[in-house]
Amino acid sequence: MPWFLQVFRWRCVASTTWLLLTCVVELLLLQLLASCRPLHLVLWIGDWISNLLSWRMMVLMVIYLIMAISSSILHSWCYTVHLPVYKNRVAIIWSVLQPRHLAVVALFIVLGACSGFCVAEMRGYHGLWESCDEHQWCLNERLLFCFCHGVYVGLYFGIGYFVKKEHFLVFPSIQQRKLFRVRGHIRSHLWEGFVWTLKGLRLYYLSYFLLVLVLKKPLQSVFYLQPSSRIDSLIGLLDVYLFIHCLIAGTVIHSTWTFGLRLFRVFQTEAIRFHVVPVFSQEASRQLIKAMRAKETPLLMHFGYLDLYQLALHSASRRKQVFSLNQSGQPSTWNEIYGECIALINSMVTRLGGQLQSQKTPAGPLIPSDIPVGAAPAAKDWPELPSLTSAGFTRRIVQSEKARLWSYPPSEGVEGIGASLKPQPPVTGGIQVAAKQLRNFVKNIPKALVTALKKKPFFAYFVTDFPEVGIQEQFADCKLQVWAIMSLSELAAASYREDTYGVVQRSLPTIFTALISLSQVVDKHVKSPLSTSKSTRNVRIAIESNGKYAVKSAIQTALYCLATTFSKERRSFLLTEEHRQYLDSF
Repeated sequence: MPWFLQVFRWRCVASTTWLLLTCVVELLLLQLLASCRPLHLVLWIGDWISNLLSWRMMVLMVIYLIMAISSSILHSWCYTVHLPVYKNRVAIIWSVLQPRHLAVVALFIVLGACSGFCVAEMRGYHGLWESCDEHQWCLNERLLFCFCHGVYVGLYFGIGYFVKKEHFLVFPSIQQRKLFRVRGHIRSHLWEGFVWTLKGLRLYYLSYFLLVLVLKKPLQSVFYLQPSSRIDSLIGLLDVYLFIHCLIAGTVIHSTWTFGLRLFRVFQTEAIRFHVVPVFSQEASRQLIKAMRAKETPLLMHFGYLDLYQLALHSASRRKQVFSLNQSGQPSTWNEIYGECIALINSMVTRLGGQLQSQKTPAGPLIPSDIPVGAAPAAKDWPELPSLTSAGFTRRIVQSEKARLWSYPPSEGVEGIGASLKPQPPVTGGIQVAAKQLRNFVKNIPKALVTALKKKPFFAYFVTDFPEVGIQEQFADCKLQVWAIMSLSELAAASYREDTYGVVQRSLPTIFTALISLSQVVDKHVKSPLSTSKSTRNVRIAIESNGKYAVKSAIQTALYCLATTFSKERRSFLLTEEHRQYLDSF
């Protein structure tokens, strides 16, 4: 929708503006730290001001701010509200190797290289080459080391951006003001960047030590340079000042990108208030039911269900609009909202029920249990077969179409013998069957390849599925279902006091049936032997691992709320005996 695209862009601009203001303060503090003279405060402040007013410093700050803006654009380009679930390690690798994601990683490498170069220039490493004497130029290996570190930071961050699912938008459980959602995380972002850079420097030092000859020789040959200081040895790499600079630069770059991501999430997950019943024609595009049906725009759909949940909890005036009648005397608003929520819940019941059916082991071939698999039966155990020309044999085939001889494979036996007596199909039919078999063979090649690779220990490490991955896939996008469950229960409970026309009363049995059916299916998933419960502080991992528990908690809360509110009336609801017994436990 055009209006939502405009809202999204304005929120991106707002988050980027606050990021730029934060980067300016960060760069000022970085420059103040670079010209540190604690014993000469006047000279310290004087050098700091003179460096800030120089053209060189202004250009470097502008370049760094452009890199920060570019990182915000990448966040707005790659976001998703659907939590990706990786089935195995090959899926994790493929998540980075996708063309779109590879382009993002390449852009992060460019941003890291430019940002690392700017920070190095700000801290006193001037120029990639410098004058050794009057007639010779030398390669500034320290600046090359810092530049390569920026490239490494971009590569490391870009890969982790998709592997750790940082592009996933997490909606907060409690809506707070933006200031409170940002202010308490500034210090944590700096500390996280410090730890992240410290861990990444171990691999970078090893990589630079192994690849420095490959990078340095072409530069020297192209620009006819000579090395000024060798840092490709163990003694050269043990430069404390260079290590501190890389640690500071990595912390600054990482904190800038992660803080920009935090601002993007804060602004883009702020609730939007929709019109329940539009008064003017201009408000029709911002109607609540249209937002709930916006499947082509998943973020707008999430905002619609979030606003419905907020409406059901906190707004009595908007609930009154939901329970109102239209000009023809029909509860169209309630019917539309109720229908969308019930359809969403029923789709989850169907999906989870299909998952449970697929987990059941299919029945094996019909063979006697006392004969080992693969053993040939004795000659005396073979049944006596009648003559193929006898009338009794033909009648027996017609009467027992599905009968099979246990001594034959499942594809043979009486059916196979009877089929051989039928006339052969035409040649065209045989070609169609052969083509179908060929298509099935080609279709099953990847599955057969994976099955074969799982038998090799090395490849099995990459292609073996993670435990509970099937359940995680089913509950990865459970946020909409949770909002729909809580909204229906809150609206139904509020209708006991606020529903003047009784528009909700006819829908109560359907609501109870849908919630109880979903609760029974979720209980089977929770009690599954593959189900695990992990406590974590990471909100994204908590949603991925404990989505089924969030749905179960929402269902139990909703059923308790409805059972308490309609404790006297629920006996008259048209429910099955199984559902009625289940409801009596609340």
